[in-house]
Order: sequence, then C-alpha cells, then structure tokens
Amino acid sequence: MISIISIRNGFFFDDEIFNIRTVSSYNYSSLWDYVNREDVHPPVHYIINKAAFDVLGSWEAVKVLSAILNALGLAILGFFAFDKIDPRARLPLGIFLALCGTTIMWGASLRWYAYFDPLFAIVFALILFSDFSLTKRTMILAGGIVLLFYVNYETLCAAPVLVVTHLLRERKNFRRGDIITLFIAGLVGLALCIPQLLIFLEFARGHGANQTSSFLSALSQIAITLVVGNAVFPISVAAGVYTALIAALGVYFLFVKPKSDIDWIVLIGLAIGTLLMVVTGIAMKPRNSVFLLPLVFLIVASAVAALPPLWARAAIALIAGFQLLGVVNVAWHRDTLKGSFNIDYRGSLATLAAWKEQCKGKLIVFNHDSPLNYLLEENSIGSSSVFSPKRGTDIAAHPGDCVVLTKTYAGTLNADEVATLYRMLDNPALKQVAFKQLGEDRYAAIKSWVGKEPFPQYSIEFVEYDVTSDVTLPAWSGAIKRLDEGQE
Repeated sequence: MISIISIRNGFFFDDEIFNIRTVSSYNYSSLWDYVNREDVHPPVHYIINKAAFDVLGSWEAVKVLSAILNALGLAILGFFAFDKIDPRARLPLGIFLALCGTTIMWGASLRWYAYFDPLFAIVFALILFSDFSLTKRTMILAGGIVLLFYVNYETLCAAPVLVVTHLLRERKNFRRGDIITLFIAGLVGLALCIPQLLIFLEFARGHGANQTSSFLSALSQIAITLVVGNAVFPISVAAGVYTALIAALGVYFLFVKPKSDIDWIVLIGLAIGTLLMVVTGIAMKPRNSVFLLPLVFLIVASAVAALPPLWARAAIALIAGFQLLGVVNVAWHRDTLKGSFNIDYRGSLATLAAWKEQCKGKLIVFNHDSPLNYLLEENSIGSSSVFSPKRGTDIAAHPGDCVVLTKTYAGTLNADEVATLYRMLDNPALKQVAFKQLGEDRYAAIKSWVGKEPFPQYSIEFVEYDVTSDVTLPAWSGAIKRLDEGQE
C-alpha cells in the first residue's frame, strides 16, 4: 500500500528513464546483446522489465509489480524466521520488514535491485531458516547464486554471504555425500555464470571506475545505508537519535547479549558482506547495500529481544517511530537521501501545462533533467535537453512563443557545463515574465557543506520568458560533447 502511494505521488528517476528507453528500443534478443555490450549490469532485469511491460502495458504497473515482489521477499524471510528466532524478536523484526522506508523506496523500482534484493532475501531465508533437506538447500544456494549473478554483478559480494551462511549452519552435519553434492553444485553454478562473468570482466576493465569509490567513501555510505537507511536524511535530529539507538543496541549485541547460533551466523554473514562491499568500493551508491538490510534487521531485533521489558518497549517505540518517518518521506517524496526522488515532477508538469495553455505560440522547455525531459515528451510539451535521445536542431522562436529555463541539481554535469547551458539562453529577445520554485530542500546548506558543491535551495525552478522578436536558440541536445560520446 505504501509503495502504491509512493508510485502515485512520484515519477521515474534518471536510471529508470534509461531503463525505459533501452527496453523500448529493442526486441528481446537485441536487448540482451545491447545490454551486454553497453551496460555493466547483466541483462536479466531488463528482460524481466520488458516482459512485465508487455503483459501489464504500463511502467507504473511494472513498478507496482516490483514493489509486490519486494514485499513478498521480505514476507518470506519473516515467515521462515518466525519459529527460529526468539519470540520477543518477532515484533521488532516485523516492524523492520513492514515499515522500512529504504526497502520500500528502492523496491518499487525499474532497476536491478527491485529483483536482486527480494531474491537474495528469499535465498538467505531458505538456507538459514527452512527445514528443507541439506541437499535441497544446497541446490537452492547454487541456483540462487546463478540467478542473482544474471541480475547483477554485486553477486560477487553477496554470494560469499550465502555460502558462508550455508556452511556455518551445516558445519556439524556435512557428510562425504553432502560435500560431493556441494562441490558438484558449485561447479555447475560456476559453469553457468562463466559466460556472463567474462562479459562483466571485459566491460569492467574500461568502465569499472563508474561503479566503485574509495575505501572511506564506500565505508561512510554503507554505514549510512545499514544504520539510518536512505528514507530519512542522515544529518538530521531524527537520524542522530536513531543512530545512537542502533549503535547502543549494536554494542549490547556484540559485548553483552549471549548469542545463539543464528546470531553468530547472521553477524558473520553481515561482516563478510560489508567488508566485501567496502573493499571493492561497490558500496559507493546507497542502493547497492540494501540487500544486507535484512541481516541488520535480524541483529537489531535479536538485541531488542534480550533487553529488559521496559527498555525493549522503549526501543521498539523509537524504531517504529523512525521507520514511520521514513515511510512518510517515501510516500510523499520528501527529505530522502536521493535528491531526484524528492522532486515534484507531477507539480512541475502541472505548472508547465498551465504555462503552455496561456502561451499564445509554442512553449519550449530547456532542461538538464532526464526524468523531466521524458515527462515532457510523453505529454507533448516541446523540450530541448542534454538528455534528449535524439540530436536536436537549433530552435526558431517568434513573438508570442514562450521559453522556459528549468534549473535543477547539476547531477552528472559539472558547474561549468551547467553555466554554459544557462548562458545559451542569455538573449535580449527573451523577456522574463514568470518564476516558480517547487520542493524546498531544507537540507540544501548541509548538502553543500558536506558535498563541497552547490546544492539548490529548491529541487526545481522554472523561469518563463516571452519571445519579443525573432530569434534562433541553440539546442541543448548535443551541447555537452562528452554526453554525446557516452561518457559520464
């Protein structure tokens, strides 16, 4: 339900627009070849999206489907964990699984993590908590890793977590036949992954820098994702209080609480996953570490369960309050860590549609925002953008026409490139007649200080001009050469 509200109130973000344009441009076989040639991410999630769109006929419906899959993955985890964890841990775990704004935000998406995260949660639940035979769980482990690898290369960090979880659970039960089964399953799984692994290694040699960061950057980002999450801005009073709570529970779990076998297995798995994500630098992006959140949930829930009743109730209340704050932020697209998720695209469309209605001639919107440009195209509003899929020509404007300059966060552009774009509309034939700001960002100053780059006070600004004389305006598509050349 929360995901549906969020989808209704929001729009697609930049990576999702890339996914839509890519999927819409190719048939299934061509799509597989194109993705393997042009994208570091494996092609399966593109194929799933294309099949889902062909059946459902709407990209919003595909997002609803991905939200359902994520809810299902977490529900399966909760179902199998229910009888295996401390009964007092069930309530806090249920709160996390049902109300974590971070998993809701990234789960209702068109990108790889919409399928990777629930699949990981299901495989993890089955190999750690299910009563299936050892042989069945070994098959689930091998098959799950193969499926995960064809969804995303992050399996290189996730697979060791699953393997160690499986080995630790059965460390006293492995017999000769079980070891042979595990070895054969591993070899078959590796053989199935090798074709995609070779493609990944070849592509990563030239593009790996775009997917990784320094050790400290990755460490700070994964700490934010696994402690505070991405649904509440991390440098805020609420996030500070919650961080102190989770830190205290973490210390209590590590040094005070007697730990069960499950506690140790989850802790070791989380440590391995975190270490690999940080060392490789893959943790640089907030969404990349979300698959590890269920392990965090299990540890925190276990710590809360061991507290004295009064302290446990207080901790549960604080956890629930913080998670509800994240849910509200995600549902209404405000104050999350992802800036483009917070932009009021529907309000932007309403503003531009009203200006188009009032304009005597044609309306042309200049923008450097990929989702907004896609939204304008879908609603037949003239636009010129560095993210237009086709190279544009210079635009002839005449008295009575209207021009709108859209200002948003620079994103992949640098400050000089943005300034160049804005100067292209510095023309005496344009007379400013209206100005509107949407989505005030109360954390803009903090973001600018931490990021050491300017962040706009408002997520989106529109400046409307009347054309007072005949003029030819240079198109923004093609204005940034490196974008034309496929560089980021």
